[in-house]
Amino acid sequence: MRQAIILTVLCGLLAFSLPTAGFAVEINWTEHPIVENWSSNPPSVSAVDIDGDGDLDVLASGTYWGSGDLSWWENDGSQNFTQHRVSHDANFWKCFGVDMDSDGDIDIMTQAAFEEAADSRITIWVNDGNQNFSQHDIASDWTNWYSRMILTVMATWMS
Repeated sequence: MRQAIILTVLCGLLAFSLPTAGFAVEINWTEHPIVENWSSNPPSVSAVDIDGDGDLDVLASGTYWGSGDLSWWENDGSQNFTQHRVSHDANFWKCFGVDMDSDGDIDIMTQAAFEEAADSRITIWVNDGNQNFSQHDIASDWTNWYSRMILTVMATWMS
């Protein structure tokens, strides 16, 4: 987590220190779709090396009115992606790929509403090293988790 914050800060400093001679820098992006008709509006998408092969995979969460999935797409190294479903039983609002148990593989942390909106949980999906994930709820009825997460990140970064 600390590395991600440091990288973000460094990128921000780099962006503000680049000479632009008073002009905005134009960046041209090229779209490379990896999946269609998965979720109309996934609330959380990130790039992380889930399978540890050195290339970035895609981790995304979905909601009931989209797909209701927590999935990741394995990059074969040539930017061909294969979907792997972790779960299909919740409104997944946020997901993060991070090694929570310090065993060298990427686990997944989610905030989701299971069955009812009042059943909001923070869950760690522990990766067994072969990309099989087991669910471990660490907090329930966690309705104001955004502010708690921001405070946790800030406290970690400042310590």
